[in-house]
Amino acid sequence: MCKWGAVGGFIDLRKYDMLIFICDDEEQDLAAMQACLEKAAADLSVDIEISAYSSGKALMKAVEDGAKPELAILDIYIEGINGIEAGRGLRSVLPGLPLAFLTFSRDFAVDA
Repeated sequence: MCKWGAVGGFIDLRKYDMLIFICDDEEQDLAAMQACLEKAAADLSVDIEISAYSSGKALMKAVEDGAKPELAILDIYIEGINGIEAGRGLRSVLPGLPLAFLTFSRDFAVDA
């Protein structure tokens, strides 16, 4: 089930087409996240492009190669470079990039 909400503001997807990075090392969760985003885009009649990554390292490589997402949605618990570290890396290259973090754990809630 896809539920959408915003804390502290929102991005108006209707303004432009959008490249969205998603990152999760669990294949099922990555597929579910992509399906939710595609459904939301269809409901809003918005064209989006989703680039899915199973590691923070692969996501950072895409940015180093010149990709410029408008939004990144990151799982916090991923192998290697975790979602918090990947978010910091993204922000160092793309300072205004909106980030969203996902987790089932309370351990990183404050950092996210």
